[in-house]
Amino acid sequence: MMSFFKSLWFKCTVVLLAIAVVAGGLLAVLNNVLAVSDKERTTRAIKAIYGTEMAHEIIREYDKNLFAETNDIKYQKYENEYGEITNVYKITNETENCVDYLFKSTGINGYKGGTITLWVKLSVDYNQNYKITSIVMESFDKQTLMSKLDANYYEGFYKDIANEMQNYFTADEKDTSNTLNVATNATKSSRAGANAVNCVIKYVRDGETL
Repeated sequence: MMSFFKSLWFKCTVVLLAIAVVAGGLLAVLNNVLAVSDKERTTRAIKAIYGTEMAHEIIREYDKNLFAETNDIKYQKYENEYGEITNVYKITNETENCVDYLFKSTGINGYKGGTITLWVKLSVDYNQNYKITSIVMESFDKQTLMSKLDANYYEGFYKDIANEMQNYFTADEKDTSNTLNVATNATKSSRAGANAVNCVIKYVRDGETL
């Protein structure tokens, strides 16, 4: 029996187990240290769009526990056939003639059934023109050609949606009833991106809280 504990096989097993335990502990610590809170994600998105932090009012901020406790729609996610919206913030611009709304929107039906989550800025002026003016990619799931969704692709969504009340965006060239916006060789991912934007458009057209 003693020879077993002195064997090379046993020593290697002990070393491997020790490494596994230490590595597991380090990963757990790093996950806590490097984890990004929802608040930090929002701050980063605002900085990416405006170049600085901006004061903002919470219109919607999904929290299932708070919604269960309060039944306040502010904490309920919004869902439709295009995807879901979990966060909506009102941001007052430097000029008095325009107010921005920032949406965190996830579009469905991407490559392999995956999703794309975007931050979409909607600017509303005193004439009630609703225009998409900026988009920042937040995250994605199962998508492999995200580099194809470049600045030109996102700028294709920068339209006054109030003037196109019957139209949404599409990545399907056969869909002539909607506005085509597709990145070359990334049709399915383009569809998820379009759906994230469409989700915002339908939110507005459904008369949801702004």
